[in-house]
Amino acid sequence: RVLPAGGTRSGRYSGGTVVPDLGDLEDSLKWVPILNQVSVLGRDVGTVCYCAWLVYGLCKDRFYRFRVRVSNCASYGEWSRPSRPFCAGGFCYSPVGNSVGGDGWTPEEEALFASLDTPNKIQDYLDTIPMNQEVNCDVSLSALESVRQNHAHCLEGACLGAHILSLHGYGALLMDLRASAKDDDHIVTPFKKNGRFGCLSVSNHESLRFRNPVYRSLRELTMSYFDDYMNGDGQRTLRCYSLPLDLQARGNSDWILERGLEGSRAVAVEIDEVRHFMLFEKREIKTGLRPAD
Repeated sequence: RVLPAGGTRSGRYSGGTVVPDLGDLEDSLKWVPILNQVSVLGRDVGTVCYCAWLVYGLCKDRFYRFRVRVSNCASYGEWSRPSRPFCAGGFCYSPVGNSVGGDGWTPEEEALFASLDTPNKIQDYLDTIPMNQEVNCDVSLSALESVRQNHAHCLEGACLGAHILSLHGYGALLMDLRASAKDDDHIVTPFKKNGRFGCLSVSNHESLRFRNPVYRSLRELTMSYFDDYMNGDGQRTLRCYSLPLDLQARGNSDWILERGLEGSRAVAVEIDEVRHFMLFEKREIKTGLRPAD
C-alpha cells in the first residue's frame, strides 16, 4: 500500500507509536498485491522460527504499509493488521514524526529523548523499535543509524539506551552477559538509582529485557537473568558478566552518530576484552544444570 508523501510526513508520538495524520486519505488508499516482488527468508532457532520478507521494486523515499494474508488464525481474520507506515530505503528516515532525518538528530528526536527522563520511559521507547534480524549480514549500527533504519539488536539498542540515559545524568554504560558456546552473548545497559542496579535491555525474549533497580550488585543483577537465559534446547547457558564499559570515556562518539553498518563494531570488540567474572566454578557446571521443562 503506497502512501502519498504529503499524507504521512506529519504525525504525533503517542505511547511509543508514531500515529500518522492521514485524514480523509485513509479510505481512498488501495491495497496492491506484490507477490512477484517478495522473497521470503526464514531460519529456525530451536523451537522458534524467525521469518523476514524482502520486498523488491519499491520507490526510495516513498512511504508504504504492508499486510499479509493469514490462514488458520481466527483472531486475525483473512488479513493481518497493517504495518505502521515506513519509508523505503529509510537510511535518512526518522520514525519520530515520519520525517526525513540525516547525519544528526532531528529536533523532534531530541525533544523525544528529552521527554524520556526515566529508565522506564526509555525502555518503553526501546520496546517500540523492531528487532534487527541481520537478514543480509552481520552489522553493528550506531545509535543514530539504528533510528535511521528503524531496527536494533541488543548491542545497538544498548548503545541507543545508553545515549538517552546520559542525557539525563546517568552514565553511558554497557555490560556483557556472556553465554556458553551453545548460545549467544547479550549486552545490557546498566544504571544505578538510589544505590541499586537495574538495566535497559533489547531482546527478542521479553524475559531478557528490563530490570528494575532493586539489585545490590552487578552479579545479583546478572543472576536475575539466569533461569530465563536458555537456548532452543532449553539449556541454561549464562556463564559470565563483565565490568561495565564506560562509553563516554572512549573519547569519540562513533557509537552515537557514525553512519553506515559498523558504528558500534569497535564497542563490540572492546566489551569482549573487558574483564569478565564467572558466575560459577566449572566443576559446579559439570554437576549438571537442569534444563527448562
